[in-house]
Amino acid sequence: MTVRLVVPADLPGWCALRQALWPEAAAADLLSEAEAHLAGAGPLRAVYLAERPAGRPVGMIELSLRSYAEGCRAAPVAYIEGWYVVPDARRRGIGRELIRAAEAWARAHGHSEIASDALLDNRVSERAHLALGFAEVERAIHFRKDLQRARDDVEHAFTQSDGVAMTLTTLKQHRCFGGTQGVYRHESSATRCAMEFAVYEPPHAARAHLPVLYWLSGLTCTWANFTEKAGVQRYAAEHGLMVVAPDTSPRGVGLPGEDDAYDFGSGAGFYVDATAEPWAAHYRMYSYVTTELPALVNANFPTDAKRQGIFGHSMGGHGALICAFRNPDQYRSLSAFAPICSPTRCPWGEKALSGYLGPEREGWREWDASLLAADTEWATEILIDQGTADDFLAEQLKPQLLQEACAATGIPLPRSGRTGISTGARSRRPATIAPRLTRHKQRTAATAMQETQGAGARHLRRCAP
Repeated sequence: MTVRLVVPADLPGWCALRQALWPEAAAADLLSEAEAHLAGAGPLRAVYLAERPAGRPVGMIELSLRSYAEGCRAAPVAYIEGWYVVPDARRRGIGRELIRAAEAWARAHGHSEIASDALLDNRVSERAHLALGFAEVERAIHFRKDLQRARDDVEHAFTQSDGVAMTLTTLKQHRCFGGTQGVYRHESSATRCAMEFAVYEPPHAARAHLPVLYWLSGLTCTWANFTEKAGVQRYAAEHGLMVVAPDTSPRGVGLPGEDDAYDFGSGAGFYVDATAEPWAAHYRMYSYVTTELPALVNANFPTDAKRQGIFGHSMGGHGALICAFRNPDQYRSLSAFAPICSPTRCPWGEKALSGYLGPEREGWREWDASLLAADTEWATEILIDQGTADDFLAEQLKPQLLQEACAATGIPLPRSGRTGISTGARSRRPATIAPRLTRHKQRTAATAMQETQGAGARHLRRCAP
């Protein structure tokens, strides 16, 4: 059996296969489309035939390029418009060889994905697609296969720049404001455990490499708090911005005491790299957020790695500040809502840093934004929003320390104080979101909000093309 590109002499046999696949279509139309392709016109880009030694074609596959295909991230996408094997030649691997030929053509022409579809009641086609590595993405049934990292299951292989093979598993995906809100899991080399994170991919993703904004949540949170409560997807879709929300710590690694307190251990990784035992083996959230996660996201989503921003709330605000201060060339924008500004000088921070880093306070300095400000090369405006009625303002957050440090080194920091507003109260007032974003767009004011779009709006302005 031979699989080869169609030639003009194949026209009668090819049209017979087309008529068998689409019996309801007019023969004249099928012939006209075939003739157009052989003449170098029409939508088809490649057609392969499978023929027996006697020369009779017994199968075909037709390929086009589509500007969009459900579940695919690239554009244009190689698309299987027709795939057919005559009944008496089935179950002999002919369909598989036709798919392989189509994949080879797509790779040779620079495409990273291939897509297809089937009618809802065509269970034979559905099973055939799945058996050959396609993954169902929607119904009506559409299929996607990653040609660069194809696997026999629904996981997508990924190789980091250091050559360590990892796996990204899709836990769930939902359509949201024209884009896709997804949750993913992978085995982390930084934390040595399974980690989950959320990604909002806006509807523009099929047409461009997008700026990406990393959100870091506060104590006790997971990716779900921000992703499910903030409503940031509406504004990210409007501005063509991808938003990534990781977890706040490793989970379930079995360390003694990791689940005993809300402000240390699970849900409280503080975005540092632990050096004290037993935490050093797993609690390396700084490396995870600044190195491993961006590499994973950039490999699997249509991001522009040169346009990254970072923001967060409370512990996550502290994390955003230290990540940007220590990596000023990695991020284009930085903001925080009610951040812990000096963890070396507040109870939350002292507990976390002594536990993760040990009792030697000199080693804590590199994880304190108010102290890093003296040496950082970060020079872009930072936007901070803080409610003046926050219960943790004086004891834990201490924004004046960061304000003083930035003023001393010339880092622009137009902090916004919200009179009479507390952290918890603001997070429960979603009706205020849209007006604040509108105000931000008009006046580029600092309008952040705990676990909400306010902080995101600033980055939408900064990171968007």
